[in-house]
Amino acid sequence: MIIENPEALKTWLTTVLAPLCDADPAALAKYVLALAKKEKPESELRVAMTDQLDVFLQQETRGFVDKLFITLDSKSYLQSNPEGPAIVEEVPTVNGGAIAVAIEGEKNY
Repeated sequence: MIIENPEALKTWLTTVLAPLCDADPAALAKYVLALAKKEKPESELRVAMTDQLDVFLQQETRGFVDKLFITLDSKSYLQSNPEGPAIVEEVPTVNGGAIAVAIEGEKNY
């Protein structure tokens, strides 16, 4: 599979994998990247990745593999933060100034 920006995908993988398993997410991201680079039809690659990652991700494997292929197809790893965009908001300070604060997730008003 052709990956446009391996470093961006590795960053995305590290973030997505961190809450899914006890393994080192950076090391597992490198492993997933190596698996994804194999020149196989997508259906074979999905099966191989599911088999190889099951030991690390267990019940999360199928969902992760599906999410990975959706992300690879859309190339959303090139422009997005997997946790959602950080929103910067100015918060007033006691002395009348303001500071910028990064807020994780989306803001709903």
